[in-house]
Amino acid sequence: METEVENTNVREAGCDLIQGYYYSYVLPQEEAEGYYIKYNRKRREKDASSKETSEIDPVRV
Repeated sequence: METEVENTNVREAGCDLIQGYYYSYVLPQEEAEGYYIKYNRKRREKDASSKETSEIDPVRV
């Protein structure tokens, strides 16, 4: 995923797991692990506050 247009098209096709430069540059392992932890924490908090999670709110670096 590198552009907003690609992001929109893929989401409209039903994909909710997306990766690429549109969201983040390549990260060293330690930083990637921190990113993953931060994203999952944010996702769990959102899930806890709302039963419907059809729209993913990506964490940008």
